[in-house]
Amino acid sequence: MKMNLRFQTAAAACALLLAAAPGHAAETYFTSSSDFAAAAPGQLLNEDYSSGYDGQAISNGGTFNGITYTFTPGSSATLQGGLITSYFGGFNGFMLGANQGNSLPEVDPFDGTDSVTLTFPYWVLAAGVFVDAGEETGDYTLALGANPPYSLDSTEVSPDYTDPNSEATYFFLGVVSDTPFTTITISSTDPDNGAYLIAGVESVPEPATMSVLASGLIGLAAIARRRRRRR
Repeated sequence: MKMNLRFQTAAAACALLLAAAPGHAAETYFTSSSDFAAAAPGQLLNEDYSSGYDGQAISNGGTFNGITYTFTPGSSATLQGGLITSYFGGFNGFMLGANQGNSLPEVDPFDGTDSVTLTFPYWVLAAGVFVDAGEETGDYTLALGANPPYSLDSTEVSPDYTDPNSEATYFFLGVVSDTPFTTITISSTDPDNGAYLIAGVESVPEPATMSVLASGLIGLAAIARRRRRRR
């Protein structure tokens, strides 16, 4: 009976998680971070890499502040992972560059159609990335899950932000969806000019996911209390 109760509790939690899983979604894409923030259905969580340190490595499949990074080499075939760097500036002095196989801690941009997939530790309804790239350097894309990517042409879209200290230009790619998702992929489509770094990430957790996780923790605590009383 005890085992059956625990199984039923786990099954109920799984059913709620499956209900929050992605189905057919309608997405709206943004190249303006202010428009994205206005459309996002909740409080934005920000990652600006400032909690890392200069030269900190993020391996392929590694995690930083809960976000898992998958690095896929493009035409240059040298990408091995990511490196947090202060060399290029950033919102709080840091951003995410590439380990292109040089002697560490040398940091390079992502380039040559390199792609970076970010997997969040929770379902989200909105996510966006600030890309540090030069104007008129090519196309940059954002793909939600396995969906076809949305492309930003840096020759046609003005930078979202210009860093007053370094004069670096940041483009923004963001998506708001009516169905939760967990991954986005950033890439360049230009093998010659499309070098970029990731200056920041914004996301909005899906409320039901947070409720399910909270309910699960409460349920586990209640089971633990019952087991202690029966001993």
